[in-house]
This record gives sequence, structure tokens and C-alpha cells, in this order.
Amino acid sequence: MSKMVKEGNLPKVWDLMVKLHRESPQAFENPAMLKEYASQHWTSLKDKTRCPNCRASMLAYMFEFDMPNASMLIQMAEVVRHNLTKTDSFNEANRVHVQSMPNATYAMKSRTTQMSKLGLIAKVLTSEKNHVSGTWLITTRGWNALAGYQVPKWVESFRAKSNREGDDPRLQETTTIGEVMTSWKKTTRDKMLRGKKASNDYTHVITTYDNHKDWVHFADVSNGFILWSWVDSNTQWLCSHSFWYSPNFHRTRAKVQCGR
Repeated sequence: MSKMVKEGNLPKVWDLMVKLHRESPQAFENPAMLKEYASQHWTSLKDKTRCPNCRASMLAYMFEFDMPNASMLIQMAEVVRHNLTKTDSFNEANRVHVQSMPNATYAMKSRTTQMSKLGLIAKVLTSEKNHVSGTWLITTRGWNALAGYQVPKWVESFRAKSNREGDDPRLQETTTIGEVMTSWKKTTRDKMLRGKKASNDYTHVITTYDNHKDWVHFADVSNGFILWSWVDSNTQWLCSHSFWYSPNFHRTRAKVQCGR
């Protein structure tokens, strides 16, 4: 294998600058005028969606933590909670095959890319770093969102990389899952008042979240302590399932407690 450097379209810039300086010296009076003159000779400069040098995409996408994402997150947490009835391994339980999820619509299952950009979920990888087909895990940020903590409301994705820094003021905004639900209910109510129907009904998901409080608290993960807490739907007791992990992240102790 050998490497080589491609120059792209930059070499033509120098020829163009010389040509403009010779034929249209007034073009250099200000940046806007120079851009206008240069665009007349280099039409690629007019296409803002592509880099004029290498033609790579210049499109950036803004993803919002909205109700469909919140609904998907809650239902994934339900699967993890169910998995914990079959295994003591939190790592094993926190593996969700999205396409096999009950009650999740196709639109919700199509949200994995957005949710991963928002940092709420991540791919489950093999030892060879390959994605286990259709399988995702809820991240610490995802569990924090479920626990009601503030998380980023928006994230920018540019060339497959997520970014929380930039000029867009939305990147500084945070929100909670409760605020997301309240916003959806208000929007839905406003639509009904105008005689319109909401495209999707998330009432059941909101009720499930409000009634059962299915979330996970990560407490000092660096020290290996993870606490899973929920409200038992039959007794209404607060239950916790705690794990202590050694530095190499093998579970060494587990305990379940319930009480009023």
C-alpha cells in the first residue's frame, strides 16, 4: 500500500487570484466583492453544500431530543428492566435488539441514528469492534435523561461526527425528559384545539413513565457503583438493584432492596 496527497481544486485558486488581480483589481477592495468576482470564474464557490476544494459535503444536521426519542428511550429502558429479571449482569441486560422491541413503532425504531448522535444510546460492539446487528445500549447520558437530569437538547452532526460546540445558540440549550413530555402535550393540545390530530399518540408511554418511574441512577461510575431503581407497580415500594463492579468491570456483588 502507498499513500498520496490529492491537491483537490486549490491549485486553480492561485491562477484565479493572479487573473483577477490583473484584470479586475477592484475585486480586492473587500471580501464580499472578491467572492463575487471569484464565483463568476469558479462556479463551485456558489454551491454552499459542497467544499469547493474537495467537493465533500458541507451539510450539518441538527438533532433534537424530542418526544419520539424520549418514547424510544423509555421503551428501551423497559426492555433492560425486563432483561434484569433474567440475568444479574447489567451489561448483558443493557443490550437491546431494537427491531425485536414490543410496542415500538417503525418510526420509533428508525430513531437510533438520531439518538446515538444525541449521546443517549450507543452501538453494542463485538470484541472486533463490529456492531452487533440491530443491538444498542443505553448510555450514561441516556440513563441520566431517564432519571430527570438535564441533558443536551440539541446536537449538531457534521460528517458523521457529533458536535456540541458552534455558533448555533441551540447547542447551548439543555432539557429534561419531563420538559420534553410537557412540550409534546402542549403541542398536541394546541393541535386538537385547531381541529387537527396528532401524528403519534405517546400518552401511554408518558403514563408508563409517570407511574413506574423506570430509570437508572449512575452513582460514581468511576468507582464501579451502579444503582437501578424503580417503583414496584404492585406494592408501590421503591426498589433498588445495586451492583458493585471491580476496576476491570466484572460484577462482584449484587443486592436487591425494596421498602416504603
